[in-house]
Amino acid sequence: MGKDKNYTTEEIELLKTALDTLLEQRNYNLLDPLVQQLSRKLDALINKVIKQQTIPNKKKSEGQ
Repeated sequence: MGKDKNYTTEEIELLKTALDTLLEQRNYNLLDPLVQQLSRKLDALINKVIKQQTIPNKKKSEGQ
């Protein structure tokens, strides 16, 4: 699972860079469909990482 987490983190960084670049090119138009699509993808990946981090913590606290 460590590799998956690293891959997701790398993916988040790449999407963040792409989103920053796209926003700059589109004059920070948050309503642009491509900007919104990238934002949703980034949100989904961030939520995935958060869930991955909270599940092991819950298991640890249940075991104690």
